Amino acid sequence: AGVSASVSATDTLTLSIASEIPQNIFADVLGAQHNADGSNAYTELVVTVASKTTNHIYEGTGSSNGYKIDGVEAPFIKLEPGNTYRFNQDDSSNGGHPLLFYLDAAKNNQYTTGVTTSGTPGSATAYTQIVVSDSTPQRLYYQCSSHGYMGNMTQTSSTSFADTTGSAILTVK
Repeated sequence: AGVSASVSATDTLTLSIASEIPQNIFADVLGAQHNADGSNAYTELVVTVASKTTNHIYEGTGSSNGYKIDGVEAPFIKLEPGNTYRFNQDDSSNGGHPLLFYLDAAKNNQYTTGVTTSGTPGSATAYTQIVVSDSTPQRLYYQCSSHGYMGNMTQTSSTSFADTTGSAILTVK
């Protein structure tokens, strides 16, 4: 759906991405990649909630609903240190689905460093924002605080690793 692949007689792999797919999809990360825009204030990601399909990594697990980020169902998101990302939740479909960050997909340990929330999801100006630094763990999960497995994983190129069974974070310098 939107991505096609072909292999030539000389074993050259060609990937084609349909024009209706948002520009923030890159084959090299097999997910959505977002970096700060020219304003250097923050990159805005529009969040909506819809019924999960088989395209969702956690389809059949947790909530029957899932997040869509910029129209893509629960993408893997690449976050870069030094950038700020604002997950805009003002669409009415977000009502009752506050997006937060966790060290694990099951939401055993919430991650709050550099994370701020504003407003009520589903209402105008509601968002969750994360400022990514070198000490942000390499893996975080964006999930609904009220329902299970609606989101997916984010990755940073930081040097910090989180213990997903506790709240310890190791930073390698």
